[in-house]
Amino acid sequence: MAVAATHASPSDRAKQQYGLVWNFVEPFFLVPFLSGFGGWVFEQDSSIPALDTPEVVAALQFVVALQQHRVLPANCDYETADMLFKSGRAAMIINGDWSWSDYLSNTNIDAVIAPLPVVSKTGLPMAPMVATKGYSLNINAQGAQVE
Repeated sequence: MAVAATHASPSDRAKQQYGLVWNFVEPFFLVPFLSGFGGWVFEQDSSIPALDTPEVVAALQFVVALQQHRVLPANCDYETADMLFKSGRAAMIINGDWSWSDYLSNTNIDAVIAPLPVVSKTGLPMAPMVATKGYSLNINAQGAQVE
């Protein structure tokens, strides 16, 4: 899907349409690729790094291939990913729940929220290291509203 949404413009980078963007600077956004290829940051039940496994290598090779095929920009921090997506120059973005309301309320974007995909090569879902799920309760809520 990301490949189909990519439109390379080698002569004019301002016209480049990327299939996918995310913040490459922050490892938080890379971890789902590791898990999707069966790898992880640490050995199971341990604090020992496990970044030298074939699964992690496969995940990194996949990301490099996306860059080589210009599905991803060569460099991309948070602000760049956000700008490319909001300007319509990126078909998809991997971002956190803090960004959703901004994307969904932007009338220039026809956005939907979707789960991270399953990696077709492994059949494993991409999963973040950490995710938030929060609830807010109005201070004026009482009785059954609180329960």
